[in-house]
Amino acid sequence: EGISLYDPANHKLKLIVKGDHRAATTTGQGFVSKAALNLVYVETPDAWKSAKRIPPNEDRISCANIAVGAMVQSVALAAQTEGLGNCVRGSINHDAFKKIARLSADKTVLLAQSVGAIK
Repeated sequence: EGISLYDPANHKLKLIVKGDHRAATTTGQGFVSKAALNLVYVETPDAWKSAKRIPPNEDRISCANIAVGAMVQSVALAAQTEGLGNCVRGSINHDAFKKIARLSADKTVLLAQSVGAIK
């Protein structure tokens, strides 16, 4: 139905852009456009607002990559439990996705994950 942003404070999805933009989350893998769900994991400096010190970009990305590793594993286990396939992907059209999803320049696209009946 579109690209949504997860709002952790309210545990809800906020629709950012309507439409089918699944193809923008890949650099050409055909199954991505057919997956029921494509998650795109993005590092944002906003996550550090409550920290006493905002680390340099390289350190933020390192921390975000560790967190994303745990997240994709959790999604993979949940998908498996439900009998769904999933594929973790580094092949993302970063620029196209950032533009369509209206991500600001300070946001870093890290990884994507397709979930569903993937063939």
